[in-house]
Amino acid sequence: METILDNPNDGEIEKYLLKHEKILWSGQPTLKNSISPTKLIAALTLILFCIIVSGFHTYLDNLRYPLWYSIVIVSTVILGRIIKLFNENKSMKNTRYHITKNRLFFELWKDKKKEIHFINYEDIHNMSYEAFENKSGTIFFFLKKPSKFSTEDFKSDDERDHPTFESIPEVEMVMDKIKQLKVEKRGGSVN
Repeated sequence: METILDNPNDGEIEKYLLKHEKILWSGQPTLKNSISPTKLIAALTLILFCIIVSGFHTYLDNLRYPLWYSIVIVSTVILGRIIKLFNENKSMKNTRYHITKNRLFFELWKDKKKEIHFINYEDIHNMSYEAFENKSGTIFFFLKKPSKFSTEDFKSDDERDHPTFESIPEVEMVMDKIKQLKVEKRGGSVN
């Protein structure tokens, strides 16, 4: 497990491939909208809370502060939340996953820059997946040693404990392909 790129202007995965190594599969998260109902409810609750607190603050101060003071506070919180949601969406749109016969690549967008990481098949202890209704899903990679990078659950905005191919199309087919390549590479098996 290594970080091989920490450059926001570089997205050419091919130059990091070994000699005669080819990309056999590439994919990216398929979430249609990274603003989940949970995020939307949280944002609306926050906005409502800010409006109530600002109004209550103005009322208690007996209009010592003009109404625009409350409007500025609420607008700042709303703008901050919109910027956060935009950055989350950008992260999802810039995430890519690649499979070669030797390893798995993770192109991630973290802190406004691109990072590329890889995992050799020998480093994978076990794998599992969670399938969604539309045949997409998430593959979880359980490694022999702790990973030097993390991936993100785009639905909950949480950091994963293990690297993942998050919300990829045809998850079962991709999982079978990785299992096959792992067996070919190691001569072992994956549960």
